[in-house]
Amino acid sequence: MQKVASPISAQIGRFLTIFKGATESVQGESCSGKRTSGRQTTWNLRVEGHHTLPVWLREWNTGESDVVLGRPSNVPPMPEALSTLLNKRRAGIEQRQKTFMSVYLVQPSEQGWPKLQKKLTLDDFHLTVGSELIEAAHSLGIMGIASKEELLGETGRSRNELCGTFGSGAEAAPVALYVISRVVPTLRAVNWL
Repeated sequence: MQKVASPISAQIGRFLTIFKGATESVQGESCSGKRTSGRQTTWNLRVEGHHTLPVWLREWNTGESDVVLGRPSNVPPMPEALSTLLNKRRAGIEQRQKTFMSVYLVQPSEQGWPKLQKKLTLDDFHLTVGSELIEAAHSLGIMGIASKEELLGETGRSRNELCGTFGSGAEAAPVALYVISRVVPTLRAVNWL
């Protein structure tokens, strides 16, 4: 059963816009590998001069949430490095003292496979993504981007990994952070940005 969501759109820099679409019930696998059901909201990512791509924000009945670049039922023609990213390299949204998402960059390898870069400084992130896109994502409800140690008090081995925290009710924030960190580097590599 599908219900139409209120029309919400947000600009991410000059060439990217996300539009909130429909929410529907789905079956799938949560980030922890549990087979479950949940709700999926499609955010349409419009890339100026190119195809619109679905970004799925999923809330599983296990209490887990994630964001991933969706695979449309009819995949339009696109560069291989971008089509390889469809339904890959999802980002989990976690809740500790704050709601957060790990910030990893995804870039295509020489073979076109979406390679995940976890060891990343804030300077690396700014150099790869660009201040304009980071500032645009912040305006959509990202409260901070810094190390897990700084934002969450993490003391374990992932303490130096970057994460982004979200304000309550900022439903576009995780979608925007996913787009700038896991989709934008590939869009640039295939000359879509």
